[in-house]
Amino acid sequence: MKFRYVIMLAFCHMMADINQGSLPALLPFLMVQHNLSYALAANLIFATNISSSLIQPLFGILADRRPLYWIMPLGLVLAGIGVALTGYLPNYWSVFIFVAISGIGVAAVHPIASRLVNKLSGDRKEVGISLFSSAGTLGFALGPILAALILMAFGIRGSLLLLVLPAVVAVVILCNIPQLNAWRKQQLAVAAQAAEAAQQSAALATGAAAPLEDTDDWKPFGVLMGAIFCRSICFTGLNAFLPLYWIHELHQPETAGSVMLTTMLVIGAITSAGMGRLIRRYGCQKMMKIGFTATIPALTFLLLVNNVIVASILIVPVALAMFTSFNPMVILGQRYLHNHIGLASGVTLGVAVSVGGIFAPLLGVVADHYSIRAALMLLPVFSFVALILSFFCPEPTHRS
Repeated sequence: MKFRYVIMLAFCHMMADINQGSLPALLPFLMVQHNLSYALAANLIFATNISSSLIQPLFGILADRRPLYWIMPLGLVLAGIGVALTGYLPNYWSVFIFVAISGIGVAAVHPIASRLVNKLSGDRKEVGISLFSSAGTLGFALGPILAALILMAFGIRGSLLLLVLPAVVAVVILCNIPQLNAWRKQQLAVAAQAAEAAQQSAALATGAAAPLEDTDDWKPFGVLMGAIFCRSICFTGLNAFLPLYWIHELHQPETAGSVMLTTMLVIGAITSAGMGRLIRRYGCQKMMKIGFTATIPALTFLLLVNNVIVASILIVPVALAMFTSFNPMVILGQRYLHNHIGLASGVTLGVAVSVGGIFAPLLGVVADHYSIRAALMLLPVFSFVALILSFFCPEPTHRS
């Protein structure tokens, strides 16, 4: 494993997801500034996620064809600018457009960085991908608390400071692109020699050319996408509405909601980081089943209690359960599409997070007509659907 580059790309992932993670913490301030309803606020989550979801598979296809590493720092800058300028925009629709631009920037980062981590991790892919994905979760965790602290200190105009960290990491990656290109050329040369030697050995042994590489498993990947979408709705629903739930249902101050969201995501990041060994031992499908099975009661109990102390304690099992299923889905997707790792990464790491935002406006409508609690009670249902789908996602016979 090229540990140095894996860590650098993990920071890249973290900075991209800090921007998506900070948006829910901005919502209470934007709701006041622009006099927004829950539905309109949820539409901002929709804007960043729909732009990211639609374009992310295209970046995945591009990543499989050409190593355009410069797209990663460009994506970080776009992701940062889109969120950083929200405090300076004159009206709701200008905010909508800029958070959509931020989503495009995030979409540019995930597939290329994830595919590169897969290759850099060598025979320790579970460890490398776990570090990479946990860094993204940590970005979601840091985003709300970072945004809340900045906005409390400087007001809504302080949003511009959210651009600083992504810009710094973008410069670091830009400086390392020549080394990454040199490493890639070396790997291509080694792979070509190995393929030629294998073909010669097969020809000598059988008198025929070496067999073609295994085809991708598109059917189970399609089922996996269904489970990914259901999990994404649960994750995005909590990410968008948990701070508002803490404020309006449990009657806590604005900072408390951001703190609880950060707590959930930090626990999730730690869980993701430690999943590599468990996946190697028990397999992806079993860990998916465990995660979805545990998520259903954990989420349900969290939304039924009214005591803030009990609710705070229940954040722990919710985070553990929800993030137990995440890394297995990412790894399983790359194994199913082992010839199209960039596309698989774009879906499992990118769309897996983004597509739930498309469902966010519906949750916002339910919250406006009933309550945030009623909207969030839909989430355990999606976890149950994901659990059913996980039974139809077998372990592949090959390993990417």
